[in-house]
Amino acid sequence: VELRNGEGRTLINTQPKVGMDLQSSARTAKIVAQNITGTPLDKTDLILTVKAEEEVEIVDGPSAGAAITIAIVAAALNRTIKQDAYITGTINPDGTIGKVGGVLEKAVATAEKGATLFVVPEGEATTVIYKPEEHHPIPGLTIIVYKQYTVDLEEYLKQQGYHIQVLQVKTIQDACNIFLS
Repeated sequence: VELRNGEGRTLINTQPKVGMDLQSSARTAKIVAQNITGTPLDKTDLILTVKAEEEVEIVDGPSAGAAITIAIVAAALNRTIKQDAYITGTINPDGTIGKVGGVLEKAVATAEKGATLFVVPEGEATTVIYKPEEHHPIPGLTIIVYKQYTVDLEEYLKQQGYHIQVLQVKTIQDACNIFLS
């Protein structure tokens, strides 16, 4: 994130392409960051650069809204961001952090990157997974039923050999207190 004197534009530089949801999230993030910091950003251009580490066709979705907001707050206050922590969550105009999909997959990816902390929206420290169960009622017939299980993210990661704490937050202010301390 770069903040420069300008016209109040939100400019997004991505490698690869960017989608509409990410653009919308960045605009909301800028407004929320302005509200949190008390720093007027109406004459400031926000330049958000997103680089994918792997080959992907498009970067999109609102799940990075909380992370973008934290980055803007850090830039506006000239603060550094905790480097061993990751966050997922949408950003709402009132500063609350909204739910996301794929939280288990995001938790595993975060752990694989060596994070010690994964911050999720309130209510998403547990998730539902489906495991196949085979039944053979008669010879030659296999019925596969997917059974629903609720898993605790931190416990699941521990079972996979990762040592990572999972915290839930409700607001971007709560998240900033974690990431900018």
